[in-house]
Amino acid sequence: MRVLITGGTGFVGHALCPRLAAAGHEVVVLTRQANARLPEGARSGVTRLDELDAADFGGVINLAGAPGEMVAVAVE
Repeated sequence: MRVLITGGTGFVGHALCPRLAAAGHEVVVLTRQANARLPEGARSGVTRLDELDAADFGGVINLAGAPGEMVAVAVE
């Protein structure tokens, strides 16, 4: 299956992409950076959603976060 991963260049994406590829999936990563280091297993990377046709993908995994956003959690 061809899978699109948004935010695939992050921590979780670098762990997930090789596993998906090893399971026989074609992995495409959507990223904000044109020169981003793609994770192992990613077949290609794109920076614009309008470059893609949704019908070409069997699944989408959203790992994207808001840039610069951090959430603090108080632990008592």
